[in-house]
Amino acid sequence: GSATASAEVLLGFHLDYYGQAPELDSFAYIQGAANVGNYAVFAGGQDSSALAMVDAYNTSLTKTAAASLTYARSNMGSASTQDHAIFAGGSNRPSVDAYNRSLVKTVASPLSYSCYSLSGSMVGGQAIFAGGRDSSTTYPYHKNVTAYDNQLVKTILTDLAKERANLAGAYNQNYALFAGGEAKGATLSSVEAYNRSLVRSSATALSHVTVNFAGGNVGNYAVFAGGYSNGGTYYPYATAYDTNLTRITATSLRVSRQYICCASTPNFCVFFGGITTGTVSSSAVDAYDANLTRTSPTDLPYVTDRSAAASAGNYVFCAGGHEVVSSSSFKTIKKVSVYVETT
Repeated sequence: GSATASAEVLLGFHLDYYGQAPELDSFAYIQGAANVGNYAVFAGGQDSSALAMVDAYNTSLTKTAAASLTYARSNMGSASTQDHAIFAGGSNRPSVDAYNRSLVKTVASPLSYSCYSLSGSMVGGQAIFAGGRDSSTTYPYHKNVTAYDNQLVKTILTDLAKERANLAGAYNQNYALFAGGEAKGATLSSVEAYNRSLVRSSATALSHVTVNFAGGNVGNYAVFAGGYSNGGTYYPYATAYDTNLTRITATSLRVSRQYICCASTPNFCVFFGGITTGTVSSSAVDAYDANLTRTSPTDLPYVTDRSAAASAGNYVFCAGGHEVVSSSSFKTIKKVSVYVETT
């Protein structure tokens, strides 16, 4: 089923721009990003070539350089268990690296296929990775789904119903959801969910086909927002799914945009940046609270797309990306902006 979000305001919580954290060790876009313990962890990415660096930020906004990825990679899937931030696939590799609460790296069992442009989500203490594509010209899209538990034991799950890449992952207490994406030139709207027993079901599809969007969590909701269709339409739409997989239409983003990123504080799901319909980067920030009320914190102090976002405690970090100010003026950045949830 589907519904529309109410306009009830969640009182007492605010999301405010805090300032700039120390910059990444390198210019980077399309990084992996995940939380573990008191750290927001940013891994890999791309500049002139794929990167292996791993930078972590704690709740004191101190940056720590963790052990590099086993292989330089970008366009990875990212997700967390209770004790690990996990980065899977990317740059047409099957590699999986995990970082614990002390930022010690473990090389986990690899995916069963090489890929990039896959997505990560989580449910019931398991990190789940789905879809993706590879560089082959014969059958490049995948529907594989793989879970890792808190001990990094790998489980192969039921495949997605259809192969796809550039899909988005989101989660609530009962489900890890994977939505949209593309396959062989077609943009998709389908949504599939894995419950706490890792059983797959189908949820009500998005109201639109979309790719290059983002998903996250707040309260009882998995939230997806933004995106693009291969027909050339940029989307502002925000769609939530509750713990019964009821689809809810939330207030749209302020600006239609693709290549956005998302992370969550305890009481907000926050969407950063992206490319607007003018094909330039955006500085917009949209936050959804546990009632799906949208607020508009102070914009980023620069425009960016293809950034990465992750949280540590009440802080959420937006790192790296492309800064495109016109069709002839763009650069990769290593800035890190910080927002904080307060009462």
